[in-house]
Amino acid sequence: MFVIVEKNPIQNSNHKNLQINTFIQEKMASICEDPGKSSWPELLGAKGEDAKEVIERENPKMKAVIILDGTVVPEIFICSRVYVWVNDCGIVVQIPIIG
Repeated sequence: MFVIVEKNPIQNSNHKNLQINTFIQEKMASICEDPGKSSWPELLGAKGEDAKEVIERENPKMKAVIILDGTVVPEIFICSRVYVWVNDCGIVVQIPIIG
């Protein structure tokens, strides 16, 4: 399922906007039919490659995609995708959530 989400762009460095974005993603995840596990807060601070492996192992329906923090991506919600946002050192800097 694909859903186009229209919203104002946010800057990843703004904590309040990150909380709003996470809230929106969690609400959007509820439209997915039986998504299984949909967020991985325990992976915040982990290595991106390790996080990708954990996500795909814990929920085989998901395709984890590692993205450098600050990269502009289309705001299209996909029930089988998880963005793993990492910094320049490859460390997860946002809670991975489906979308």
